[in-house]
Amino acid sequence: MNKMDTFDINDVVYNFDKPRVLKFTMQKIFELEMIYGSMRAAFDSFYDKDAGKQLLATEIFLQILLGLSIDEIREIMDAHNLTEARGKIPLALETSFSKTEENKEKNNTPYEPNDWDWIYYAARYRLLMSDDEFWGCTPKRFEKLHYLWCVDKGLIEKEPEIFYGEVSY
Repeated sequence: MNKMDTFDINDVVYNFDKPRVLKFTMQKIFELEMIYGSMRAAFDSFYDKDAGKQLLATEIFLQILLGLSIDEIREIMDAHNLTEARGKIPLALETSFSKTEENKEKNNTPYEPNDWDWIYYAARYRLLMSDDEFWGCTPKRFEKLHYLWCVDKGLIEKEPEIFYGEVSY
């Protein structure tokens, strides 16, 4: 089994033509924001009442998340597994973003457009991440690393662990 065949315990894996990971990395969020303007607008389209808009948004999400063309997605998917895969996308979003108390109370995930200049600066010059490390990490991982950097530098005090169900961060 090579590295491409192994998955992280928190990965959302779906069997298309082969097992594939659905994960919202910084690169994939950036691409969706370039298309829709914000993650909120992307998910508004994903949940639109118009079935045609839902289908197109699902195909765009899968195209970006899987790195496949629309034609490749249509080739490996029928209506049944497209609907099933559509159900995995919100789960992938949930595993990629941190749950703060504020978002937990609102029962949503932060969707506002990102300040990519600031995020990239913090990743490269504070956290010393390479381009590949930055664009491949999830917002949850970036937030945790930046939080630990701030604690290490004495900018903030370490907060006690917060538990949401069985998961802590």
